Amino acid sequence: PSDYSSAFAAAMPDAAVRRQFLMQLFAERTPCFGQRVLGAFVAAGAADLLVTTNFDDLIERAVIEAHQAPQWPARLLTVAALQSSPRAATALSDSSWPLLVKVHGDFRETSLKNLDEELREQDETLRQAVVDMSRRFGLAVAGYSGRDESVMAMLSEASMLPGAWPAGLWWLTRNPDELPPPVKDLLTAAAALGVQTHIVRAANFDEVMGSLAKQLKTEDCVRAYLDELGPRPRVVDAPMPSKDGP
Repeated sequence: PSDYSSAFAAAMPDAAVRRQFLMQLFAERTPCFGQRVLGAFVAAGAADLLVTTNFDDLIERAVIEAHQAPQWPARLLTVAALQSSPRAATALSDSSWPLLVKVHGDFRETSLKNLDEELREQDETLRQAVVDMSRRFGLAVAGYSGRDESVMAMLSEASMLPGAWPAGLWWLTRNPDELPPPVKDLLTAAAALGVQTHIVRAANFDEVMGSLAKQLKTEDCVRAYLDELGPRPRVVDAPMPSKDGP
């Protein structure tokens, strides 16, 4: 579980060097299909709260791309990271959505959490915001291993509150039989307190978002945008041949 942190610590122990490396790494990246679908969901009002351990800006880019589509409803995304953590509490107080909480920071800020010693504790403001929000939303966890003790402690604390995750706690995984013990413990404890918990077998994030996109009931302009995001079908409808044809 510590391979990622150990590699960073060995190659780039200086935080400023790590940040410069990440800025160069992310500069040419573009959102994947699943992130573009998620961006459309956010812009269209189908997703209000996002919490991520990633510190890239791909979700923000995906939301901006969606807003650039014709006749799109406007919803500005608030981003709360380590150096902008009060935004999360303000959004919660004002019910101002959508909100993206970046619990490990943003690569454009000077503060990042990507070494083990940095990950042992969460920013208290962001942690409390996520805990408080657990009484308003359900939570679907995708693409996260459950290896960060501080994040799992945050989710455990949130799940212990009365009425936590009223729309359920959904953990998406490629192989349910290989869930790490902290994840199993979280789901078991939450279920014992009345939270509706679900383990969902999912091949990858893109396929999950593609499936959700097909089910979303939304405006025609949003549907057209989502349909354009998918790959072109190999087989398409063609007119029946006529006797006047060649």
